[in-house]
Amino acid sequence: DGSSESRDAVVLGARIAEATGAGLTLLGVYPTSLFPAPGISDRQTSMRQAEHLLTVDRDLYAPDALVRVIADGARARALRHYAEAWHADLVIVGAASYAAIGTATISRTGRELLSHAPFAVGIAEKGIHTRGFSLERVGVGFDTGEESEIALALAAEVAVGARAELSVLAVVDDGVPALNAGEWLTMANWDERLEV
Repeated sequence: DGSSESRDAVVLGARIAEATGAGLTLLGVYPTSLFPAPGISDRQTSMRQAEHLLTVDRDLYAPDALVRVIADGARARALRHYAEAWHADLVIVGAASYAAIGTATISRTGRELLSHAPFAVGIAEKGIHTRGFSLERVGVGFDTGEESEIALALAAEVAVGARAELSVLAVVDDGVPALNAGEWLTMANWDERLEV
């Protein structure tokens, strides 16, 4: 969409494609207008504008990438449908617009993609398109689920191809469990039940 976050995604996608030998498609999503104004917000004009923005980014950061544009009011839905139709292994999005430089805070689109995605979702670190970037470390979340196994395999492939360090990350919940009042009472009386 021409944003700095989308450029970050292009840069990360290009590095991963280069490391793995995979193809790269830059996908632009443009909304359709309920009341199109000819030459401003009609479908053809919106499509040409989206295509132009992607072509500029491709020429700057990923010259071998394909450029595709899709009309849809929901970015995540359009990305998901395209990725599913083409059996993509990985979809990369930019960090949230409010993210600090050097972080990969997940955006709304990224969060929507994560829900039951049949592909891995990558979040590009904010600001990588403005500085030299090399793929030195690949991080992947792992929770022993089927999706985690697939994501780990893909992350390992990327890390090997880029000669990068692989960091496998997991979350351990060591907090107090969320219990309702009845469950708390049962827990409170647990010692008495054991003694009887």
